[in-house]
Amino acid sequence: MDKPGLTAFEGSLALLSVIVGGGIVGIPYANYTSGLDFAFSLYLIAPCLAFTSGYLFMTCKLIAPIKIETLYELGYFTMGKCSIYFISFIAIVCNQGFCMIYFIVFGQCAANVTRDIFYQ
Repeated sequence: MDKPGLTAFEGSLALLSVIVGGGIVGIPYANYTSGLDFAFSLYLIAPCLAFTSGYLFMTCKLIAPIKIETLYELGYFTMGKCSIYFISFIAIVCNQGFCMIYFIVFGQCAANVTRDIFYQ
């Protein structure tokens, strides 16, 4: 009998599809509302921050005396049990924010399309 729920691979694919789908919908709207200068500066800053955070995680993983595989393990090893709750809270807030942004942009686009279809 199959176990309920998603495997790690299926969960990763689901998360990736939500991020990519939200990005396809949200990035043009964010560029439109924020302006070209600010959007371009974010395009330069975001990869630098992503590289730096990945580099710091890999460096901490290599110098740790125990085998660390996840960010939760690194937080527990360096800051104790409360760090697991803190990292989980940050992940929940980010995911809720992504969902809210996705639904706001989708709602505005759907409202405009519906208005254009029915009120011409």
